[in-house]
Amino acid sequence: MKEQSRWRGDMYDPNEHNWLYHQQLIRGDLRGFTELSDKVPAKSTYCHFTAGVLKRHHGKISDSLQEFRSLMKENDSAKMETVQAASRSLYLLGRYKAAADSLNQIDKAKESSDWKHHLYLGQCYKAAGHTDKASKHFSKSLEKSPNVDAYVEMADLASTTSDKSNALESIKKGLELFPESHKLSLKHGEISTDSLLITRRALPETDLNYAMQFLRLATESDSDASLMLGALIQRSSAEKAIVCYREVYNENPASPQLWNNLGVLCIQKARNSQQWPASVELPTLIRLNLQLLGQMENAAKAFKKSKRMENELVDVNERLNCLHNRFVFYANYDGMKDGESRDDFKERLSKKLREEKQVLISESPEHLEPEMTDASRVIATDDQAALSKASCVKLGYWEDEGLLKLIPKAKRRSPIINAGYFVRFKVISDIVNKVLNTKEARIRQFLILGAGSDTMYWRLNLGKEREDIKWFEIDFEKNLNYKSSVLEKAYGKSNGYFPVPADLRNIPEMEKKLVAAGFEPDEPTFVLSEVVLAYLNSKHSTNVIKWIGERLHRATFCEFEQINPDSTFGNRMITHFQKMGSPILTIQDLRTLSSREERLTEHFKISSICPIYPLAPDISDIEPFDEFEVLHLYMKHYYIGFGTNCSESADELSEYFSDNSFKPGSTESSKNSAACEERIRFPGRTFSGYQIDSKRKLCVSGLGVDNESSAKQDNVSTLVEIKEESAKTLNIDADEVLLPQVVSLADKLVVFGGRRNPRKPNQNLKVFRSGDYGNIFEEKSEVFGVYRSAICKISESSFLCFGGRRADGAFSNKMVEISVEESGTVAVSTRYIVFEEELPRLASATCSKLSDTEFEIIGGLLPNGKISDEILRIRIDGSKGEITWRRKLDFGFYGHSIHICETGNRMLIIGGISTLHEINDAVIEIDRESWKIMSIKEMSSKELLLVGNGARVTKESENQTEIEIIGGGAHCFAFGNHLNPLVSTISF
Repeated sequence: MKEQSRWRGDMYDPNEHNWLYHQQLIRGDLRGFTELSDKVPAKSTYCHFTAGVLKRHHGKISDSLQEFRSLMKENDSAKMETVQAASRSLYLLGRYKAAADSLNQIDKAKESSDWKHHLYLGQCYKAAGHTDKASKHFSKSLEKSPNVDAYVEMADLASTTSDKSNALESIKKGLELFPESHKLSLKHGEISTDSLLITRRALPETDLNYAMQFLRLATESDSDASLMLGALIQRSSAEKAIVCYREVYNENPASPQLWNNLGVLCIQKARNSQQWPASVELPTLIRLNLQLLGQMENAAKAFKKSKRMENELVDVNERLNCLHNRFVFYANYDGMKDGESRDDFKERLSKKLREEKQVLISESPEHLEPEMTDASRVIATDDQAALSKASCVKLGYWEDEGLLKLIPKAKRRSPIINAGYFVRFKVISDIVNKVLNTKEARIRQFLILGAGSDTMYWRLNLGKEREDIKWFEIDFEKNLNYKSSVLEKAYGKSNGYFPVPADLRNIPEMEKKLVAAGFEPDEPTFVLSEVVLAYLNSKHSTNVIKWIGERLHRATFCEFEQINPDSTFGNRMITHFQKMGSPILTIQDLRTLSSREERLTEHFKISSICPIYPLAPDISDIEPFDEFEVLHLYMKHYYIGFGTNCSESADELSEYFSDNSFKPGSTESSKNSAACEERIRFPGRTFSGYQIDSKRKLCVSGLGVDNESSAKQDNVSTLVEIKEESAKTLNIDADEVLLPQVVSLADKLVVFGGRRNPRKPNQNLKVFRSGDYGNIFEEKSEVFGVYRSAICKISESSFLCFGGRRADGAFSNKMVEISVEESGTVAVSTRYIVFEEELPRLASATCSKLSDTEFEIIGGLLPNGKISDEILRIRIDGSKGEITWRRKLDFGFYGHSIHICETGNRMLIIGGISTLHEINDAVIEIDRESWKIMSIKEMSSKELLLVGNGARVTKESENQTEIEIIGGGAHCFAFGNHLNPLVSTISF
């Protein structure tokens, strides 16, 4: 009774937890699913179906078949999909005829069959050896809908019959339609390697280069391709093969295929008298296990390591390959018992090999499902976005009851992810509200491309508040069905909401479905694409925009997409999406804001485009937040664009632009590249306290890693002392904080402030003796509780500390002079500088000394998250200060370093974040008379992210400038971590 009460007894709806089952399915979490389904009093149809799929994913094929068969008996309405699932389990059990018969029931019942149906049938016939029938169904699958899996199967079918030319022809046809498919590229390379794998001979140079070209395409998103590439070239170049294997090791050191291939490489080296290349540096684990590479005992170690890991493999062919290589090794080099003849030994091994193969085939699925389709990859990214948005809603960034009905138990995401999604939400929400609330209320139709889990229609209550609105959403059928069922159950069915399942790559079919649903192409329409066209290649995404411009004459188009992949942050961004299995494709061809603007101009009479920074809202103080650099980098790599062929829409857009100062920072100054050279890689540090001058180079505390074997970034309290081409890490009594303030005075190092929590700055000031860096003084005070302040050294015993963030994260405009005197004992004193005209509240500005009494404050971060474009000159007399001059620049910046040049009345702004929309990781040269940009030098390396770093100009002449960069890097939004080398040099 107690359990029944918990689930509301007879009132319990079995479909209530379908969203949770779906989440467990996405994660592949059988244990979590089982725990949940065991608690509910009644299981829904989707629960049983999910159970079957998850059991199959975990190799419990017979159990999955039992689930699907039970479901077929109980629920005829789900018959077609369930029959397909049951046949898949039969296929994985090796019962190919039964699987084919099961699928043929659908044809006999005259139910419509899709491309996947014929793909499954073809796979069944192929496995059963009926190549003609298999080929027929693969062809039918392609006729129904071109798909990667069918092209790969056709190529594989031709390859197994030694028809290499037809196999390659099939792959080439597939690549014409799916040029971004890493699976097709991998298969192309795989076919090219067959002669190597079969004959064990090196490929001719031309074939080797051709195969490597395609495999390298695949390595961008699939570490298996690196394995294939290594296997391909190891006969020709052991050194190049190890480079490939190192990439696999870095991504997955527990890869059994990796260790299998290393075992084969050991055998090769044993047969080859050549020595191992001296230049090869193996990863730590490989170096430990294969110190004497070329000896048979090391091959045995690698194969044994491969065997221990084989259970983690899913693909039966991968496991069979490892199994075969291992037995070849044992048959030739190991395992012969005393008194056993060679023939008996080989027969015993062959029998054992057959037994292991049979067990492997009967218990392990060949594939979980066909390769994740483009559709399912995009669905997966929408799931991640929805979870992040739900995290924002739960924390109070905005209200959206509908989203929480779809995802009621979303986990809290990190503050930077929440802030990024809040900016995205606010920009899009403001635009839609503007369109809905114009005086004429002209727009009557909304068309949302790739709507995903967006709940805007319900959040704005348009079904009741605006019954005149027709709201159309295009997406994948499963997404739309799930969302509709949940939200219509909560809010009731609306006559104004029209879900349209369609593929944006097939525009004629999409338009046909839209019109059938009631869409009127000639009506005033607002079309929204929020990070949707990015997942299409540029041809398909441009076709969508062209269709809007040509067919929807009274439409306003709005897109929110990514740009700037060539910066360090942009490179991390596109790599992240590749690793997720859903690469962003349009950006490969249309990389810059200007290229996107040209596309809009081509298809619309009136257009405008801008990075989202000028439109971004104030960052709400909902949770502790200080990751401003990453947030601004994110905003500089996304843009909002509009296009219309309708003058009425143009008037509405121009009003929106003027309301939001819709004008990105830009420059016509010369822009070229600065050469970059890495000098010291580890230990990596960022957001540390830096002291860099001609005498010493130090970084204290911050975020970092100490060595190559440590991939995790942690707050550290160590000091790194850099001398020439080496670095030494010292354990000192510093605090484990980010952004501490550091200044060198005579033979002392002063360290104070910094933060762990953005609202709770560290209040300690510590003085260390240079040399051994022993702690000689310590004091705690609110005066020292600051981070992101501007430090300016006045003398060898005093310095200024301006602005920064203090208690509760408040931005400060205070300037304090801190003096450190030593006469037997160390004494620290402070005094505030009082200004009649208040200084602005700034963080991460710079303060430069112009004379003993005159100083210059440049740039900075404002309390609302905007970037200051102001320069102030101040004069200090004792404890009084005054602003003597102030000026606006053409752009804003913060988190930078300043160098006032000795010649030419110039200064260099080194790194930091600027409002120049396509300028990242750069050195900007400024004329100090006109205060205009003279030149911009962007980094040539994607290894340098110029935030959180220290900098010093080491060489300055008319012809050449050299700058030393110490540390730097960031946690790049949701895209992963990036740490710069500890020391790099840039020159121009």
